[in-house]
Amino acid sequence: MKKTVTILFLALTVLAGCSKDENPTPAPAAPVGGVISLLSEGTLENEPAAKAATRGETAAGQTLTYTFEAWTKDANPRCVLHKTANGTLDEAAIEIMLVPGTYDFLFWADYGTGAYTTDDLRNVTVAMTSGSTPATYTPGSERDAFAYALPGVQWNGGNGVSARLKRPLAKLTMQNKEAFGTGGQTVSVTYTNVPTQYDVLTATASAPQTLTIAFPTTTTGAALVGEDFLFVPAEGKSVGLSITVGEVTKSLDVLQLQRNYTTNVTATFEESTP
Repeated sequence: MKKTVTILFLALTVLAGCSKDENPTPAPAAPVGGVISLLSEGTLENEPAAKAATRGETAAGQTLTYTFEAWTKDANPRCVLHKTANGTLDEAAIEIMLVPGTYDFLFWADYGTGAYTTDDLRNVTVAMTSGSTPATYTPGSERDAFAYALPGVQWNGGNGVSARLKRPLAKLTMQNKEAFGTGGQTVSVTYTNVPTQYDVLTATASAPQTLTIAFPTTTTGAALVGEDFLFVPAEGKSVGLSITVGEVTKSLDVLQLQRNYTTNVTATFEESTP
């Protein structure tokens, strides 16, 4: 009897050992590094060449803050990496470390003035002035920004990934028919149905609001009323616009905007004097 028990014990030991060797626990994949090369396309589609060249020279030395996110490509997408780096319109580089796999790469760039909340590139949001009621923000050229998405990137490290960011905004320029003879007039603009959020992956704007924005006062000898950058509503939708200069208000119920284009609105807010 004793001999039989010993044989069974040895057999069980051998079987257990085979099972362990045939099904080893896989080691977790290690992240691999690489560098993503970036630049931003600053030229507006309908901007005159001479003006574009002048503006391009001015912007060339300005610092842009580039934001990068990697999102998993699965049933429950999640952001697994969020990084920022400084660069210019012409050049930027972001070093990353990621486990090999398939990802959606999202990119955003702006002038780092806090005009947008970019901690989630699926939900970039216009940053309103703290404590403002109703909500408002400071307009101007510093609201310019750029975005791009590379869906389904097969990441295995290296330096082979690059992206050219494009402007997801429309530029709005408002001006008097002639140069103002009187400076220092207050300027207020109300937007209706203007989007305040942007999804970089799907390139769609959402969360329309009505916002009233205070612009700098008018300047004697200049026709400019103000300029701003706005997210563009979905196709078929439009923005409403009401501009008040001093005591004069001009309204436009339907204003069509197009990404990376300048929309010029001209009206008479002050009659010229003989």
